[in-house]
Amino acid sequence: MADPGSSPRRRRPWWLRLLAVLGLAYLGWCAVLYFVQDTLLFPRPQPSTERLPNRTGFERVWITAEDGVRVEGWYCAAPGPGRKSCAVVFHGNGDLIDYQMDYVDFFRRFDMSTLVVEYRGYGRSTPSASPSEKWIVSDSVKFIDRLIAQPDVDRDRLVYVGHSLGAAVATQVAVHRTPAALILEAPFTSVVAFASGYGAPPALVKNPFRTDRALPPLAAAGMRVLIVASRADEIIPFEHATRLKELVPSATLLEIAAGHNDLPVNQDGFFERAESFLRAAGVTAR
Repeated sequence: MADPGSSPRRRRPWWLRLLAVLGLAYLGWCAVLYFVQDTLLFPRPQPSTERLPNRTGFERVWITAEDGVRVEGWYCAAPGPGRKSCAVVFHGNGDLIDYQMDYVDFFRRFDMSTLVVEYRGYGRSTPSASPSEKWIVSDSVKFIDRLIAQPDVDRDRLVYVGHSLGAAVATQVAVHRTPAALILEAPFTSVVAFASGYGAPPALVKNPFRTDRALPPLAAAGMRVLIVASRADEIIPFEHATRLKELVPSATLLEIAAGHNDLPVNQDGFFERAESFLRAAGVTAR
């Protein structure tokens, strides 16, 4: 028998129960995104089995980070005497230093040396290391310090070149070791800008790579900026490049007709445009 002193238990309205279920589902989705975002941002392809490059002046270099992780880099010195300007190349998130020799050949046409920087956990670098914005930038700064300590490198004539994620890395490295010029290929404003596309709050992003915040003060201090982007880019919308141009009016925005993974250095007419930019930045005397 029911207790005459008790009142019947009222069920919550159906819409309230639905909201509770949807809320739990959303929290679960956010939890999944939080734990898989590193895999999405740093897919880490398998290291190449190709031979080391057959280039004069080639040197395989390594740095050891504070946590003991070893990271690989490739340095190709331009031939001839004297201190050379140098391009430092940062590749995209699904790439390796093994496939960046087009940059070496391109910048050698300007009598420039090239350093190609790998990321921790990528390629032949310590495989157990986990990449992150903090550590990739820290490792890259060590590479820059090693580079400018060499007697054949003119530390005042460095240019950083970054493609996609590499553009974000190059910008963050420039905050710590500012070059004469920065070339950003297919850049995004920040990783945070993509969070809404996954229905996630910006606070969930562990590696924000805020190019939109780092770039304006660098340009205001005199660093030259070239932004290279395409409306046909299937990965990074062209609007990211135009937004960066709005934030940095002094930057040069160069539109090319290419897909996301088509390197500008292989596009017709890019040599002449790069030559003009590098000369204006004082990187090359050509």
